Amino acid sequence: MALLSITLSSKAQTQQGNVLVGADFARFSFQLNNPHQFDVSLSPSAAWFLNNNFALGGYVNFALSATSGYNTTTTVGLGPLARYYFGKAETRSKLFLQANAGYSNSSYGTTSTISAVVFGAGPGFAYFVTPNVGLETILSYNGASGTNTYTGYGHSVNLNFGLQVYLEGHKSKK
Repeated sequence: MALLSITLSSKAQTQQGNVLVGADFARFSFQLNNPHQFDVSLSPSAAWFLNNNFALGGYVNFALSATSGYNTTTTVGLGPLARYYFGKAETRSKLFLQANAGYSNSSYGTTSTISAVVFGAGPGFAYFVTPNVGLETILSYNGASGTNTYTGYGHSVNLNFGLQVYLEGHKSKK
């Protein structure tokens, strides 16, 4: 409740010095290569606006995957992310581009582990239900290259849904 009241009283969104915190709470992924795979994950993130409309930060990913004919997979990953928003400072909705890279470790059942370098990029849309709380969706292309994989490289198209809170940062004194 305290975080929500602070958020509702703020006026800033994507200005320099502000902080973005939130998570993608639903990700649906459809594997493009065989075997076919369906993923659901939670990805908390935080980023700081280094310039107006440009944020740099990091993410953590927790995922469960079901693959046809295989054991369920548990994945944990982390890495940096960057976002660039288009549009005026305080609008009801904004388009953005997001890119991320990082490291991921997946466990298949109890016998196999895969470590991978991962990356993703794609457009997104944020709709601000309050001046500082945004519901968003991102459509991204994602790739992974690691050890012990069947093809050495995997890729997918993901549709993510999330909630972000835009906290007003410290203002510089004039």
